Amino acid sequence: SVRPLTVDTSTIPPDTVGWRRWLDAPDAVIAHVGASGEALVARVRVVLTLLLVLVPLASAAGAGMTSANRIGLAGATSALGLALLVAYAVRRAPPQFPLAVATSQCDVAVVSAIQLGYVLASMPSLAVNSRATFACYCLALGATCLRWDRRVTALAGAAAIVQYVGVVLLARARWGSGLPQDLMQQGAFDLGQQAARVVVLGACTALCLAIVQQSSALRVASTRDPMTGLTNRAFFLERVEVEQARARRHGTVLALALLDLDHFKHINDTHGHEVGDEALRAVAGILSRAVREGDLVARWGGEEFAVLLLDASAADALPRIDALRRDVHEARLSGTGGATLTLSLSAGVAEWAPPEETSSLLRRADRALYTAKAGGRNRVVLAEGRAARPIDHAARVG
Repeated sequence: SVRPLTVDTSTIPPDTVGWRRWLDAPDAVIAHVGASGEALVARVRVVLTLLLVLVPLASAAGAGMTSANRIGLAGATSALGLALLVAYAVRRAPPQFPLAVATSQCDVAVVSAIQLGYVLASMPSLAVNSRATFACYCLALGATCLRWDRRVTALAGAAAIVQYVGVVLLARARWGSGLPQDLMQQGAFDLGQQAARVVVLGACTALCLAIVQQSSALRVASTRDPMTGLTNRAFFLERVEVEQARARRHGTVLALALLDLDHFKHINDTHGHEVGDEALRAVAGILSRAVREGDLVARWGGEEFAVLLLDASAADALPRIDALRRDVHEARLSGTGGATLTLSLSAGVAEWAPPEETSSLLRRADRALYTAKAGGRNRVVLAEGRAARPIDHAARVG
């Protein structure tokens, strides 16, 4: 049986600029960048918390180890331990949305815990008037921009506002029991100033959301093929490098396939470029629907596509790529004058294992694709070492 080949618009990314979509999960490209951003935040967090540990120590060297210094040192030391734990966790596994939420919430909570410590130590004036500690809220919110996920930023901003308001209310309640011991140094309670600080937190959250929105839109535009909505060649190569590094750490393999539509120039010359463009979009939809979550499909150029299969050996990859070949060959496309077109593709598959370089992997896949073309098209060929050999069960013409 055959199926009509229709254009699948699900591969085309949604409008990432519209504010009505800010609760949506980020595009797969953005999620990949956000994972890299989480790793960067983890490293920066270790450095910043180490510097925060030095602040109360430096203050104690001049004024002695006061209660404020002890609270600051305890909070900074706890934050440093948490930062080291998170950095280890991020290195062990690819960061996901729950981890991004948890770490950003912890960043905010650590600042609030220090503020709360000041209140409980009978220093409410320091809790509501300290400029250095309050600025750490803004640092925590700014770091959420590197996660490239509006949901993470919004949740962190809401947590910062709610927690700071709680600190202010608790500090005000403590103020009623008598003059705080730090009043002369830190200043009186000013409701207008506290309201302004809450507004600053809201404005900082809104600014971070705008940064994530704009950055995501620009990133999608620079990594997506406008014709098919698939990722482009540059992003595909970037992702291959990342996945190779991850596979090298975990001792796994991956497979890469290059696919080329057969006789595509004939379709353009006979039926026009509009039909050719529709064929490209339709094939892109077939490929993107068929691969597993986490795998990657890209438009390699012209009528060529590339597929990256994670944690897949040649034995795993061959039947899956051949299934893609069959899906394309069994579909039908309407041409000019009511004609029905049958598409086919040829593919070259190469299995990667360390220490092979990306350039060598691509050369082997490309040679295998050339062998598939020379061998009659509409077939899959496996690249092995420096020689390409056809796979009998995959080389049968549909």
